Amino acid sequence: MTDVAQGGQAGPTPFFFFDYSVKDKRRDISCIPYKWDKGVQGVNSLNTWYFGKLRYEWMERKASGNDDGINKQYMRYADIVLMRAELENELNGAAAAAPYLKQIRQRAFDQADWSTEVDQYVSNVSGDKTAMFNAIVDERAFEFCGEFIRRADLIRWNLLKVKLDEAKEKMYRLRTLAGEYADLSGRLFYKNVDYKWTRGGTTRTIVGGGLELFGLNHGELAENVPTGFTEYTDSKGAATLWIKEDNLKDDKIETIYVQNPDKFMYWPIFQYNLDANILLENYSWYGN
Repeated sequence: MTDVAQGGQAGPTPFFFFDYSVKDKRRDISCIPYKWDKGVQGVNSLNTWYFGKLRYEWMERKASGNDDGINKQYMRYADIVLMRAELENELNGAAAAAPYLKQIRQRAFDQADWSTEVDQYVSNVSGDKTAMFNAIVDERAFEFCGEFIRRADLIRWNLLKVKLDEAKEKMYRLRTLAGEYADLSGRLFYKNVDYKWTRGGTTRTIVGGGLELFGLNHGELAENVPTGFTEYTDSKGAATLWIKEDNLKDDKIETIYVQNPDKFMYWPIFQYNLDANILLENYSWYGN
């Protein structure tokens, strides 16, 4: 699509796609299970996902040299709205926070789904401060996936280690299709389709360059695969499970953190700065 260096190595944890409602329009933009290879999309392994919000084909400014075409983002209005929800919940209770949570979820779902995904969802948490707080914690994850503010949120809530441990537990359940993942088949099917994108007023088509996937949604079982789809294969070309332990190994899961995040949540103060100011010191466990 472009001769400018592109892509990246960062992406969501393998389970996060499945945390979204199937009807949430943010999901398929935030969590990408494929990669571009020579102008064609190809399926990734379960343990490799990418963020998809900042895409070359959506950028109006042409990328060139060291310019990646991305304008600096200082603050999202959704961030302000959810901060208001959080403040209202703390000061005035869950009911006061509800309109702000609704505002964010209305944008995330088609209006036809508002009765269940917005009205009923928000109503279920509007009577309890803790339930509303947990809903806001989740909503900030869904809304800002890939925008690199989650760590700061979890630190200020004192939930960094809690959520990282929760992430590990979810990945162990996902790879064995246990718990909330029991209605996934573990199999993935794909079909090549034309990929169309518009940039600068010009619509382009990559024939066979896109992917249509089946098996990622809860309840999509192998016996219901539409015609024209091909099953995911291993490196030898043999059909194989996409969700399995070999595709999400212990070392991938356990390296989500190495040292206790509740103690090592910040960078240590660099020696250069310590030498320049004798009043500065690191916490003792940083080995100052």
